[in-house]
Amino acid sequence: PTATINYSGVLDGDTLGTPEVVYGGYKKGSNVKTYTVTVEGLANGNYDIKITSASFTVKPYELNIEWSDTPFTYNKAVQKPIATISNPIEGLTAPAVTVTTYSETGVATDSINAGSYNAKASVTDGNYYIVPEETAKFTINKKPANKKSRLN
Repeated sequence: PTATINYSGVLDGDTLGTPEVVYGGYKKGSNVKTYTVTVEGLANGNYDIKITSASFTVKPYELNIEWSDTPFTYNKAVQKPIATISNPIEGLTAPAVTVTTYSETGVATDSINAGSYNAKASVTDGNYYIVPEETAKFTINKKPANKKSRLN
């Protein structure tokens, strides 16, 4: 955020020092919470200086997700799409994304067997969130079984 310093009533030629905006510990990437902005460096014994502070709240940053390609083919292993953050904050390390898979009836399950599933991305860092609708439907297809016949 940007703060400006405004004052009035100062006579021509007088100064109030070198004012500086102090953001109460905030910097890019700071945690979600409310911060207080104040001004320091205002001083002149001929004036009654009243400093008004302000506050602002850093809210969780909404992450957008891109899903890797699907479908899959049955291979006896857990398979699920990969969720990648498509809008990370420049200069900061993006949080780890966890993908949980659910059956079509909404029960959390390992996606191993052939069938249709839903995947949901989540993060545990409270400074970020993923829109609940950020899900992916995917399929694990049956593996073709090749049987060869031979005539004698």
